[in-house]
Amino acid sequence: MASTLAHELNQPLSAIASYAAGSLNLLGNEPLDPKQLRRGRESLAEQTRRPGQITHPIHGFCRHAD
Repeated sequence: MASTLAHELNQPLSAIASYAAGSLNLLGNEPLDPKQLRRGRESLAEQTRRPGQITHPIHGFCRHAD
C-alpha cells in the first residue's frame, strides 16, 4: 500500500516540477505568449490539487479506524 501511495503522489509532484520549469522557460522567451504561459499555469494549479485528492480519502479511512 505504501508503494502504491508513493507512486500515486510522485506522479502529480513530478508534473508540478515539470510545469513549473516549463513556465520559467516560457518567461524567458521573447516575445512572451501569455496563452501558452496560462495553459501551463492552469495545468500546474490542477496538479497541485491532486496530492490532496489522493491523501484525503486515506486520512478519512484512518480516522474511522481509530
